[in-house]
Amino acid sequence: MTVFFKFILICFAVLAFSFVPSHPSLAQDLSVYRNPAAANRVPLNSEQQKPTAATLQNTLVEIIDLNRAAKQAHWNVEGPLFYQLHILLDEFVEDYRQDSDIVAERLLAIHHSADGRPKVVSQTAQLPVFPEGYLNDYEVVDVLSQRLNTVTQRVRDRINTLDEFDLVSQDVLIEVERDLAEHLWMLREFQQQNALNSTSQTQAS
Repeated sequence: MTVFFKFILICFAVLAFSFVPSHPSLAQDLSVYRNPAAANRVPLNSEQQKPTAATLQNTLVEIIDLNRAAKQAHWNVEGPLFYQLHILLDEFVEDYRQDSDIVAERLLAIHHSADGRPKVVSQTAQLPVFPEGYLNDYEVVDVLSQRLNTVTQRVRDRINTLDEFDLVSQDVLIEVERDLAEHLWMLREFQQQNALNSTSQTQAS
């Protein structure tokens, strides 16, 4: 009786499935989604796309470089300011991660691939090799602030360039520059405070 009951259930299931209406949404043939016209649905024309993509790509590799430099410094900093810098630099790393995502996604939005491979970053960021090994806290602040100042100036120049090609990508770089300038300010405060301390000590002696 149990076997017969199972047989009846299987028959009902087969009959029910056979009566399911055919519909495009149930099709397994993915070719129905292909549309050659989609390739032309890009917010920028070819004359705008090339310089905009180059500007975004150059910024992308620099942000990735800053991310790695900040993480390297986060690991290896030592000295009286170790704890403050150790925490602060990890915040920088997270900001750079988010900024690199925003820039890369804008590249994809204008129909251009993003390239953040280590070899490409090292060859095209055009920034000095970051020092290896342990670094004193004052060395970390100086090396990173120099690096940040260079990238910030480059991004500001690119913001002006994009005024001619793509205002949306320009807005992306404005957001990036805001983070860079804030980080530069924070590092500058460390250096100014150290200078004040040195001056006070000299006067006291």
